[in-house]
Amino acid sequence: MKFRILFIFLLLLTACSGTSYENEDVIAVLKGEEIKGRDILALYPLNDEHIEIYIKEEIIVIEAKEMGIHVSREEIERNKNSLYPGLDPSEILQHVQENNRQFYEEQAVALDIQPEEYYEIWRDTYYSRDPYIQEYMNEKFFSPASAKGIDFMKQESIDKLNKEIETHLDELIDLYKKNGDLIIN
Repeated sequence: MKFRILFIFLLLLTACSGTSYENEDVIAVLKGEEIKGRDILALYPLNDEHIEIYIKEEIIVIEAKEMGIHVSREEIERNKNSLYPGLDPSEILQHVQENNRQFYEEQAVALDIQPEEYYEIWRDTYYSRDPYIQEYMNEKFFSPASAKGIDFMKQESIDKLNKEIETHLDELIDLYKKNGDLIIN
C-alpha cells in the first residue's frame, strides 16, 4: 500500500514537473518564423529554462542585425575552425572534455542523429549566432559610454550589470510580445 501511494505521488509529481516538448513542436513564433523543438536542441536541452535563453538569444541576433551589425560567412567559418583547425567532427569529439562529449551525445540521441552530426549542427548554429550576440552585448553594455562607472573588479558592479542585462532582455521580450512579434506556445 505504501509503495502504491508513493508510486502515485511520484507519477503525479513527474506529470506536473514541467512541460514536455517534442522535436517538431512549435515552441514559439518570432517575427513570423517558427521556433521548433529541434531548433532549440541544436544548442540546448529542450526545457523551459533553455527555451527562454534560446528565444532571448534569437531576439538579440535580430536586434544586432537591425543595428547594422554584420558577420560574414568567412568570419563564421574562421571562428568555427579556429579551435580545432583541420580536424573533422569525429576527431574533435575525441578532444573535448567528457562532460561536453556527453552533452553532444545526449543531444544527438534527442535528435536521432550521430554525435558527429550533432556536433557539426551545434558548431554551425553556435558560431553563426554568437558573433551577433557578442557584438550586441558589447555595444549595449560594454562600450566606453555604456560601461562608464562599472568597476569590473567589484562583485557588486558585476551583479548590477548582470541585473541591467537581464532587465533589458526581459523588456525586449515584453516589447516583442506586445508588438505581436513573439508568440510563445
